[in-house]
Amino acid sequence: MFKNISISTKITGLVVVIVLIALLVISYMAYWLNKSDVQDSYSQNLKVVAEAQAVKVDAIFSNLVNSIEFLQASKTILEGTIASESSTENCDFGFGDPFGSGDVDDPFAEEESGSFDDFGLEAPDFGTTEPTREAVYDVQGYLNTIKSSFGFKDIFITETTGKVRFSTNSNIGAGCNFIDHEGTTLAKALQDIHLSNIKTHEDGGYSIYMGGPVIHSSGESSILIIEYNMNLLYQTINDSTGLGKTGEVILARLDSTSGRINFINKPRNDVDGAFKILTYGDVNSKAVQRSTKGENGTGATIDYRVKEALASWAYIPNGNLGLVAKIDTAEIYSDLNAYYFNFLISGLILILISTFVSLTLSKYLTNPLLSLKKTLELV
Repeated sequence: MFKNISISTKITGLVVVIVLIALLVISYMAYWLNKSDVQDSYSQNLKVVAEAQAVKVDAIFSNLVNSIEFLQASKTILEGTIASESSTENCDFGFGDPFGSGDVDDPFAEEESGSFDDFGLEAPDFGTTEPTREAVYDVQGYLNTIKSSFGFKDIFITETTGKVRFSTNSNIGAGCNFIDHEGTTLAKALQDIHLSNIKTHEDGGYSIYMGGPVIHSSGESSILIIEYNMNLLYQTINDSTGLGKTGEVILARLDSTSGRINFINKPRNDVDGAFKILTYGDVNSKAVQRSTKGENGTGATIDYRVKEALASWAYIPNGNLGLVAKIDTAEIYSDLNAYYFNFLISGLILILISTFVSLTLSKYLTNPLLSLKKTLELV
């Protein structure tokens, strides 16, 4: 079959095959080398974003932890809140004052005052003693100062039962019951410093509670709770600068009791616009799971939308939180795919040019041979 093909066609075909093989090899190598460079570049960028955001978030929750520890050791809190009678400010329970408002007479006062005279005895002289003056602490003013200085939403001091002793919230005064939206915040805060899950307010705001125990010298315990406005934090972590169209930052926390992972913020790409809940061990969102378990790293993952993504994750000790910065791989490689397509177009043009050149050269090279062949045939 090949004997019937002219030598010029064979030369042209050989040149085209060599050019095509070279083009395919170069294209393949260029694609994977560029893909690796692009992935490394985005990985480094995501790592920088994750670390920067983690530092900011850690600073916020470190401030909360330090504030709790500072107030736990404060003399004003330790001595000023002990055995305080909680009034019912802004909490009208409708019971009135069952004991009245008058002074209670001591039935033994008269007997005690005249006990020595009645028996003709002279009262012993124990000397003149100065009355002990107890220190007076302005706990309410102190809490208001701390609240305004550190930018907290509110501060509460409650009994172990949840009954409020002091509060910076005018709607939840002393004597009211603290509303535990989780049902476990008070119990856990009584044991150690505890961070609650997100609370959604009717006005569209979000807050989080951090609480801890206060152990008084008498052995009595109370609970200190700081409410933080999460909208301030969202202004930081929802910043998508440098994350393209699909990049986002996710903040999450593992509930060791239930084994669930609760998102602290609403993901940018979630169409539901709700706080996500994952189960530890799910096949998806491995980056989020690793971050909440105390790991740091960068790599490919499948996100909560079951889409491939490149992510960098970091653990935040204060608050026991995990942070993930990620971006869809489809967006990462979109420019690379366009580059690869342009490269193929250029390759096809190159093949056409090489074909034309090879045909021209093959005729130029084979014409003398054909003339020589004809001459030999005539001899």
